[in-house]
Amino acid sequence: MKLTAEQVKQIEVLLAKDIFYKDIRLEMTDHIASYLEETLAEGDDFTTALKQYMNSHHKVKLLTAVREQEKIKDGYYRNYFLRQFVSPKGLLVIASATSTIYIGTLLGPWMYRVCVFLFTLMVIWFLTGFLGLKSQFILRLKEEVQVYYLLPVLLVSQGRRYFEEWPVLPYLEIIGFGLMFTACYFIYLTNKAYKTTKYA
Repeated sequence: MKLTAEQVKQIEVLLAKDIFYKDIRLEMTDHIASYLEETLAEGDDFTTALKQYMNSHHKVKLLTAVREQEKIKDGYYRNYFLRQFVSPKGLLVIASATSTIYIGTLLGPWMYRVCVFLFTLMVIWFLTGFLGLKSQFILRLKEEVQVYYLLPVLLVSQGRRYFEEWPVLPYLEIIGFGLMFTACYFIYLTNKAYKTTKYA
């Protein structure tokens, strides 16, 4: 029995909560639709057949395959993100961001607060999608490691409180903020790769 577009959409909606990557989700939707088309006879109830499939060992096998594919894709995008830090372009961006912040701090201590505010604003943009900057990379990272990826921000912001007298601290803060702003730019580039790369 041939499935309608509405029925295929129903399968995709059911898979949306279990499968993060759209291309994997579409592949699995196609797999389930093909299976149901083969097994359903004319006049059989689609909803009942779909529920039976979702509660069967077939779905467990499918999700096991999905987790393997997601692991491969996660590794690919994580490596893509980290490789940018050691590329010539990445080193140039880090040097530019760090030197800009350093020059800014020469203007006065308020620059520290401006840096914290701007970095926080960028992270909020990436998470909420404001100005079209919603980042799939950040959403997946958040899903995988919860909020631990924000630990460097906490360390930099609390470092000033505990090591106020330490003469190296201002330089470490500048380097830290330079790396964080660079990471935001690389997250943006990685998100572009998410949209253009169909399969890792």
